Amino acid sequence: METKTFLQADTRKSTAILKKYLREKYGINASIKSKFYSGGSSLNISYIGGISQHVIEREINRLQYGRFDGMIDLYEYNKSAENGLIIDGYKLEEFKHVFVSQDLSEFRKKIAFAFSKKFRQYAETHQLNTEEDYEKNFPSLVGNAWNWVQLIYQNFNKLSFVTDNAELIEITDILQDAENYGYYAKYIFNGKEYATNNHESQITKPTIKKEPRNIVNDIILIDYSEKAIAVIGNTYEIKEGLKNLGGKFNKFLTVEGEKKSGWIFNKSQADKVSDLLIQYSKID
Repeated sequence: METKTFLQADTRKSTAILKKYLREKYGINASIKSKFYSGGSSLNISYIGGISQHVIEREINRLQYGRFDGMIDLYEYNKSAENGLIIDGYKLEEFKHVFVSQDLSEFRKKIAFAFSKKFRQYAETHQLNTEEDYEKNFPSLVGNAWNWVQLIYQNFNKLSFVTDNAELIEITDILQDAENYGYYAKYIFNGKEYATNNHESQITKPTIKKEPRNIVNDIILIDYSEKAIAVIGNTYEIKEGLKNLGGKFNKFLTVEGEKKSGWIFNKSQADKVSDLLIQYSKID
């Protein structure tokens, strides 16, 4: 059986596609660096402010083809269907290790001043009046924190912001976050109020090019409309799988002004459809 594949992106192409995708979907301007060395490779994604790191990791970790199990001191490879991201009809390069880093240093400092002002009698802390106070040690240990830097880091989990510039926000309130056993902040940006624990509201639909790829036996996944994705190409050998995922075959899809045959899915099925295509691409 001849293998059907979508386009495999090299390192440079993967980086360019991923940066665009993160900017359009999550509103972050990420620095992306890859390294290749004896025995493996790594992908490092870093950004300032923006949506919580855990949201990015949830999706980007699909580019890591395994994980290290410390219990048995061994790197274990994922099942093929658990790996991979397909964006703009390209399957992105995968790595042995993927790291995501969100720099919140200036944002946490602003939160600390607001927190200190609202909870003046919080345990054995000192009042924050200057930036020097931020790193100054408390008279005694507060929980597991010796200073405001540690205290804010430990009590404010999974922070999201709609900007990468902490100077442009104004913290308006500090509230308890029962779900995450800590606190969250409300803030004003451009005249609108946001909450640091409201992550999903910052996710937008990326604009993925509906670019046909006239390559023999190529199968591509495209963003077809606001609510739908489409699989285009010679899908005969996986038609049952596509049908089982709720796909509807249509001979008259319009792609870049041309009529194409393919399968239509609700966007809620995007991950499952990607899994199927990734698994199929690895068949020898």
